[in-house]
Amino acid sequence: MMEVRMKRVWTLLAALVIGGLVVGAGYVGYVRNRPNPIPPPGPLTIAVTTCDVQQTVTAPGRLVNLSTTSVAMPFDGQLAEVRIRAGDAVSTGQVLARLANPAAYTAAEAAAQLELAQAQQTLAALIAGAPLQAAQAHLAYLEAQQDLAQAQRADRARLARCRVLPTSSRPRAR
Repeated sequence: MMEVRMKRVWTLLAALVIGGLVVGAGYVGYVRNRPNPIPPPGPLTIAVTTCDVQQTVTAPGRLVNLSTTSVAMPFDGQLAEVRIRAGDAVSTGQVLARLANPAAYTAAEAAAQLELAQAQQTLAALIAGAPLQAAQAHLAYLEAQQDLAQAQRADRARLARCRVLPTSSRPRAR
């Protein structure tokens, strides 16, 4: 039995060695006979030159202001002339329109200047009188403090005559 078993092991081992030799010989034959790979062609290149590139894009669109400035008049009136149109560019100090009745503007300006002068006079009088008013208020405060102190002294004297002491002055029992 042992001989049969050994025979099988040797047969199996011989079959594996022969199979390995056949596979190895096939691989070596494949590698030697395969065609050499052709390298891929490089990218197409052209000579470089310098020039100006001009590119134009045409697209529908709408312009929107990022900021808006309101123009207001200090008084009501009618316009005689408007010197600008919608969409015109304007600069600081540019005359945009003329009034139909400049006399009304002149009268309104004179009235406003008179009102300003009166307000300035009132302010100056308040500023000039402020130290005097502050001193009078301080004097009234000091007189009120003096009156309070006299009233408290009179109260204590009256209580002392009656031999009654205020609760804060009584001795406490321990």
